Amino acid sequence: MIIELGFWISWLLLPLIYEFLPALYGFITLGIAGRKLKGLRTLNYLPRISLIIPVYNSEDTIYSCIRSVADSTYPDHLISIIVANNQSTDRSFSEYRRAHFEFQQLFMQWIDTTKGKARALNSAIYRSNGEYIIHIDSDGQLQKDALMNIVRAFESDPALDAQTGTILTQKDSIMKTKSPLLKFLRENEYFEYAQSFLAGRAIESQENHLFTMSGAFSAFRREKLLQTKLYNIQTVGEDIDMTFQIRYQLKGKVALCPEAIFYVEPLDNI
Repeated sequence: MIIELGFWISWLLLPLIYEFLPALYGFITLGIAGRKLKGLRTLNYLPRISLIIPVYNSEDTIYSCIRSVADSTYPDHLISIIVANNQSTDRSFSEYRRAHFEFQQLFMQWIDTTKGKARALNSAIYRSNGEYIIHIDSDGQLQKDALMNIVRAFESDPALDAQTGTILTQKDSIMKTKSPLLKFLRENEYFEYAQSFLAGRAIESQENHLFTMSGAFSAFRREKLLQTKLYNIQTVGEDIDMTFQIRYQLKGKVALCPEAIFYVEPLDNI
């Protein structure tokens, strides 16, 4: 009886200790980070940035992704976009061309690369000339202030070498979901993303302990990124490898920018 009671007490306490309390601490940390962000100085000078978008069969999403860049608060003439095609076989180029004609205020170029996301990123990095190099996945959309907030964080902390943005799922898509089961799954996915980024990574960022930058939205000082071996093409965890290169090999500082949000589509099915 005592053993059974101990088991059930442990079963109830472990989630509290390992999930709820860290999440609570993380959200408190997030609130502090938000106040610090509001206190960052207004920039008198805005640098040119290079934005890399790796593409593989992205005809359904690449246009809206580029449109989110055009709609951002960062000045269009200071953004250079490199779309790195990873051997797509669909109409991705046609959708890119449609965006190119519509958003002519943006400087965009399309490059063809060999297979693999890491190779596509590396090819685009060599062609980047912005003071900061940022890459986002083609299947999401930037919140309008995301690029500005990333740059503000860099400019306010000269020791900051790289950042990861916050990844969340599209709330509008969740609200429009008709299937009760799928909506339930999507709501849980949203909270999982929120806990992972706004709590987990917020805690890790406090003492430069961030384990991995998001492969969907990361940003770098160009000078620091070029000191690395670039993205490892022999691992599926190239984002983790890059984080470790900057933090351990180059003794750099990596952090979460909680107010730089990138929205991705929620899961399609179970």
